[in-house]
Amino acid sequence: LSTGIKIDEEKLKNNKRLYDNIKMRLISLVSRSKLPLFNIDNYLIWQKIGNGSTGEIFEMSNNKTNKNYAVKIIKEDNITSLEFTLKEFELIYQNKHRNIINIYGICIRCTNKNSFILYVLMDLALYDWEDEISRRRKELEFYTEKELIIILKQLISPLLFLQSEKNISHRDIKLENILIFENNIFKLCDFGEAKQKAEKNVRKTLRGTDFYMSPLLYEGLMHNVNYVQHNPYKSDVYSLGISMIIAATLNSNIIEEIRKIKQEEKIRDLLIDNFNGRYSNYFIYLLLKMIEIDEKNRI
Repeated sequence: LSTGIKIDEEKLKNNKRLYDNIKMRLISLVSRSKLPLFNIDNYLIWQKIGNGSTGEIFEMSNNKTNKNYAVKIIKEDNITSLEFTLKEFELIYQNKHRNIINIYGICIRCTNKNSFILYVLMDLALYDWEDEISRRRKELEFYTEKELIIILKQLISPLLFLQSEKNISHRDIKLENILIFENNIFKLCDFGEAKQKAEKNVRKTLRGTDFYMSPLLYEGLMHNVNYVQHNPYKSDVYSLGISMIIAATLNSNIIEEIRKIKQEEKIRDLLIDNFNGRYSNYFIYLLLKMIEIDEKNRI
């Protein structure tokens, strides 16, 4: 209990029955999740480095080893919500891959009977892909085709692993959820929208970030539709394709232009104009297949 579950005894010490009840529920919750525990008291939090879909992310170090980590801090107002949030990190922890961020442990602090703080210990990245592209944009440092293919291979690998072996769709692929580590290793993170065992590869729930949404999902969003029948794996491919196009052009405005075009040939012409001869027809064809408007024709 003392290593990974903290209960604020000052507020609960006068109600032993409530204290014991919360303690047992948290122990049961952690046992079911199969996530390892860590003691937050052994770490020093340095600075905020970002925001995730459900909480804030800080850099911190182990007091004994001085090794640096990232910690995601999430606040929940009941145990049911806490249990739901843990499922995101269970997916990551149980499905390890070279290009998926590592989860090392969790710590839960109960500040009162209805307030919980979840600490999630993770890999510390150098920066996310959006930051890298912003830097390159300022310096007009365009990626070569070889560089983009190497990156694409790294990102296809975990998606293939998740889709074909684990039946998991990420459902929120975007530049901010792609982290860059030493030796130019790219990893997927933030599985807050991920789902497992999509029946017949079809999902109806509308999830994701609108800017990266596939045409089917985006149309549903624009018409305030909560449920859209779609292939979540192909939606992930579309979002990855959009990310690749932004990286290739160093320009996010092109996505708004693509969104307005309904003819594939016109999208191809737009890419050719913006790529300015930097990339081959084969590479352009690959990107076009990733962002096919008709889901049936998308790879």
